[in-house]
Amino acid sequence: MRYIVLCVFLLIAACTPTATPFPASLPTTETPTPQTFPTAPPPLRYGIGANAAGYIDDIANIEAQAIIHYLPDSGNLAALGEQVDIIVAFGDWGGWERSPITPFVGLVINQRIAPFNNPELAHMLAQTIDGWTIVEQLTISGAFGLTNETIPVRDGRVQLANNGWPDGVTITLGHPPIPGIEQIIEQMNTYGVEVQLQSFQDTEAVLAALANDRLQAAVIMYDGQQAPQEVIPLYGLPISYIAIENLNITFTSNGWPLIARP
Repeated sequence: MRYIVLCVFLLIAACTPTATPFPASLPTTETPTPQTFPTAPPPLRYGIGANAAGYIDDIANIEAQAIIHYLPDSGNLAALGEQVDIIVAFGDWGGWERSPITPFVGLVINQRIAPFNNPELAHMLAQTIDGWTIVEQLTISGAFGLTNETIPVRDGRVQLANNGWPDGVTITLGHPPIPGIEQIIEQMNTYGVEVQLQSFQDTEAVLAALANDRLQAAVIMYDGQQAPQEVIPLYGLPISYIAIENLNITFTSNGWPLIARP
């Protein structure tokens, strides 16, 4: 009997599990702090009024700084702050700021090559354009003519005939995007001057072609305070703008605002 009890005791002792000791302390895992990155500001938005669309030869400089929005009309103030951060347009607009630079439109005649190496014909061409008539047709508020001393059409045609062009003359004329170019051509046509147009991206490209004698004449846009040599001023086109607050505004050489954040 004692033998049986002893065996049972030994069997129970053998089946009892050994306790697992706990470590002195459990390691703690730190939760990493999430990194924060500065949020990029939204792109600036540049609204171009309808009367300036297609006529900004500095458009590449503007596109480098802002997203372009072409507005259905020039005085669309409802778009300011909602769709765009600035609106620009030709003309004087009540409550808007005027650009400090007023672009002029002018005629340059290449007197190195025929037919305008004849001073009489060069002078005749310069008197075929009435700037005031053009700005009246453009209906841009604040625009102004710079010449209206044209010669009678008959006298102009007689000068052409007397200098070897009885049936009129055809010339190559270059221009950047300019309001009024169609009206200029119409006035020249009246005098028997037919025009083959060559369009360029900007005034610099036009002047380069003129310097290389690829053009007999050119119509250009320039800062009215810094006229190139031998340019005949025709009319001026003021630029106005209205912008949200807290923008840095500078201007291109032709008077168009450039915008940036402070």
